Amino acid sequence: MRQCEEEYTMKKKMFIQICIAFGLTWVLTCEFAFPVQTFAQGQYDQNKSNESKRLFLEANIALSEKRYDNAHEMAEKLITDYAGDYQVDLYLQLYVHTFYFLDEDFQKGMLRPTPPGIQKRIEQLKSKQDKTLIDFVTLSCVADFESGNFSTEYLQEILDKFPVSVWRDWAEWMLIQETEYRPREKYQDKSPEERSKLLMRDLYYAGKKFINEHPDSYMLPRLIKATADWACSSGDTTTREESIQMCHRVLKDYPNAEYHCARSRQILRVLLGKEYKESVGCTAEQDHLITLFYCQRPEISEYKKNTVNYVQMIEQVRADTKPDLPKLYYVLVTLAVAIAIAVLIFLLKKSANIHVNRLG
Repeated sequence: MRQCEEEYTMKKKMFIQICIAFGLTWVLTCEFAFPVQTFAQGQYDQNKSNESKRLFLEANIALSEKRYDNAHEMAEKLITDYAGDYQVDLYLQLYVHTFYFLDEDFQKGMLRPTPPGIQKRIEQLKSKQDKTLIDFVTLSCVADFESGNFSTEYLQEILDKFPVSVWRDWAEWMLIQETEYRPREKYQDKSPEERSKLLMRDLYYAGKKFINEHPDSYMLPRLIKATADWACSSGDTTTREESIQMCHRVLKDYPNAEYHCARSRQILRVLLGKEYKESVGCTAEQDHLITLFYCQRPEISEYKKNTVNYVQMIEQVRADTKPDLPKLYYVLVTLAVAIAIAVLIFLLKKSANIHVNRLG
């Protein structure tokens, strides 16, 4: 009887020890694994952003190498699969350029009058019966080729026919911008310099209003940066601190928006002058190359030069960047702890079995 009681007590102790061991395993695993898991979840948006930037780079390379069909196909994928990206307006600009470069006359440098091939494709798109959302987005950009402005008609079509589309915020803002920025109509009684300041002031107020009404929009990094820039250009010195805060907000909240961050740093350098402190890993020259790369002119020579410079800069940054060892450290420590606990459980079991056999 006593032997049975001792055996029962030993098994009970062993069970409690195993439970404690499992509990310790869970706590330690959570302690070390959760930072890795949080990192992985937090990286989802960044990974998607990196995918879009990679595709954007490939499309730019294709265009610079005169692989026009490939460039157009990749650019169309960008505005289709990454329409909610912080930099979609830049992807759209590339798409429009590839639309033009499919025309042989445009490839040879013909810009004015509208090359007949481009005009024909625009007219075909206009006459298309069942236009897709991308068709309307394209027409918004190319329908008024001669003026270089966005078509308010097709922007309104997007809002009317696709009210819940991911392109709604973009179309809504572009329509506001086209309404506010009319240098040929507004402030004609003012000097060119004064007219420019007043137009920038109007855009500044319109931008602030849009930001307040769309707090979660993918358009925010673009709008916040642009509004800060318009505030500076309006000549209103009282907006300096606000502009500084806006630029810092872009850098803090939208680090994946590469172009908008580069422009924000450029604005800060102007506003702060000698007080500006360069961010780690960022230089004025790098920001200059980034902005040139993202805002290409529709000239193949420009695409080739700016794309090559951007790629060289990226390769240099990667060469100067050390591996991020702490993330690997968390994974290895978690694995080591789990193995150690498993070995502990095995030894406890073995010790208990030996003791029971001795009692027997």
